[in-house]
Amino acid sequence: MTVTASWDGPSSGLTFRVALDTHSVDLDGYDLRELAVLRSERGGEVPPARWDAPAGGHHRSGDLVFPDRLPDGTPVLAPGTRSLTLVVREVGGVPERVFTWRW
Repeated sequence: MTVTASWDGPSSGLTFRVALDTHSVDLDGYDLRELAVLRSERGGEVPPARWDAPAGGHHRSGDLVFPDRLPDGTPVLAPGTRSLTLVVREVGGVPERVFTWRW
């Protein structure tokens, strides 16, 4: 199974394009609202607000949208932020898939 993620950078907000592909299982049971978090370089984590992905069977892709603030109210993209990390957990038997963007 493959998981890919792309992001257009800070000016695009906190919407990530995520694709899941496999030839062996139905991917419609994976809800990334429960399996993903966004980590700030300052150490905070925030769960997604939405996973906008239509059912797709073996090939599923959509937008994973995060709120702009951490649970403590700190902006995710605070002044001076230079990286973000998207973590997708327990998809296809892999404990964590980590995607980091630096700018």
